[in-house]
Amino acid sequence: MNKIVKLAAPLLLLGLVPALPAHAAPSTQPFAVVTRTDGTTSSVGGSVGCFGTEGSFRSVDVTPGYKAAIFSDYGCRGNVLVVGAGRTGFPAPFDARSIALAPS
Repeated sequence: MNKIVKLAAPLLLLGLVPALPAHAAPSTQPFAVVTRTDGTTSSVGGSVGCFGTEGSFRSVDVTPGYKAAIFSDYGCRGNVLVVGAGRTGFPAPFDARSIALAPS
């Protein structure tokens, strides 16, 4: 099994792989800006898919029309800590290692 199929499998199970044809997807590029507990931010995205990140996060802000799933391990594996769309604050910080972006 190639790497693309391996990475897509967990996204498919979570419903994060778009079910609509590509022409029906939102017209903007997806980005997620995560805010860490120390106040620093990190931006990931530019396309749908899985992106590596690291830190203890307190919120995520996702491009309208998209959602972000935050994972406990690299490669969008491990536990799904939270799925958020728009601006989502967390009641308690999450230690995350990867973020998957997909149309909502």
